[in-house]
Order: sequence, then structure tokens, then C-alpha cells
Amino acid sequence: MKYIDSHCHLYKFNEIERKRIIRNKDIIILSVSEDLESSLKNLVLSQLNENVIPAIGIHPMEYRKSK
Repeated sequence: MKYIDSHCHLYKFNEIERKRIIRNKDIIILSVSEDLESSLKNLVLSQLNENVIPAIGIHPMEYRKSK
């Protein structure tokens, strides 16, 4: 059975924690972004790991900070 983590800030974990999370292929991870930098990190994570789906975008709080 596959499980889906529908809201994870995977890029915020350190490398050891990230590897531990990603190695479980029974979990599909929707890794959400907050800004351009985190969007790019999530794209890389998704290219390297078939069970990571990137959610690209700017969080509304980040958008308000830029105004």
C-alpha cells in the first residue's frame, strides 16, 4: 500500500533526515515550496527521487513580505 504525505517541506530537513524520509518508497511525498529558492530545491529533489512530487510556488506569507 502507498501512502501520500500531502504537505511536507522536505527541503527544510537536513540531508540525513531527508534520506531517511525518502528511502521509504511506500510513501509519496508532496514537497511544498515557499519561494523561488525552495521551489528550485524541490525540483532537484523530485528529479533525484521518484517518490517526491514538487509543489512549486510562492507562499502567500512570502508574497506579502515582498510588497
